[in-house]
Amino acid sequence: MRSPILVLLVNCLAVPALAATYGTAQTEFSRNVDKVEQARLNISSTYGRFDVLWPFENETESVETYGLSVDLFKGRSPLAIGGEQTYSAVKPTVTLGKKWSPRVSASAALGWLSFENSTTGDKSSTGAGHAKATYMTSETSWLTASLEKSFLLEEMILARNVRDPIGVLTVKATSNVQATETWKITSVLTSRSIADGNSRNEVDVAGMYAFSRYPTWFWVGVGLDQVNYSRAAADYYSPESSFAIGPRIDFAKPIRERLTVKFGGSVNYVKEASRDAATGSYFRAAIEWGSREDDAVEFAVIDSRSGQTSSSWSSQSVTLGGHWAF
Repeated sequence: MRSPILVLLVNCLAVPALAATYGTAQTEFSRNVDKVEQARLNISSTYGRFDVLWPFENETESVETYGLSVDLFKGRSPLAIGGEQTYSAVKPTVTLGKKWSPRVSASAALGWLSFENSTTGDKSSTGAGHAKATYMTSETSWLTASLEKSFLLEEMILARNVRDPIGVLTVKATSNVQATETWKITSVLTSRSIADGNSRNEVDVAGMYAFSRYPTWFWVGVGLDQVNYSRAAADYYSPESSFAIGPRIDFAKPIRERLTVKFGGSVNYVKEASRDAATGSYFRAAIEWGSREDDAVEFAVIDSRSGQTSSSWSSQSVTLGGHWAF
């Protein structure tokens, strides 16, 4: 018997060509220093689109969107209890969005994740979803608030028994205050309740200066990040307290018609409670062919690292994705 959600997704992807119907697809492969590997594929189809932060051409003041998406996961963990184990997961999601005015919008999603340990045969399933609201306080400043039920599996974090995708409930508030055309301050406040009883609070603040905004996008600044967990967990990195500070960069430049190169990242001094100071870095480099308004394809490479005198950690990802209009 075929899943009704899968049938609905196929029907949505097969609708006749409509100017207001949009599709996206992205595949990602990630691997960390512990040799944990994960492949992820996302496919979605949406009727209508909007972006109050960066409106599309010919975007109307009021817009409604409806969509379906499916995420497929497959991976392996050599750190599992009893030896290397493999796993897979499927998460279909229904999405809704509404733009009431050029300054106010909201979106919501409801999904279901089915997880299976391919080695042991253990299975689990649970609900997922999110709700998000955005308000433009001015033409260049904005606030967002969101509530999301997701899984550490989506961040390539697994329980040592590889039986549980580890659910997470996240509350997040984001602000972007642009005092002038060249100066802005961004802040992100995040509180996470993890299904294993742990909790995580984070404050991230950055001051950024624009050397150029258009057609080349070039921002440089300094960011501060403070993370606190209620307890140390055996299944994932969870310091009691961690503070990071360092330079950040966000760059994008069209090099020819429909071809854009992008680069972003940070380098940080990191200090954890009761541990020696460390260094950390995150970099993302991408090349995009196409237009945000219609069809585009992007290839990106991501590298994340941290290191102390006696230990180091790293993770690399490669992504290929695109969007198109029907």
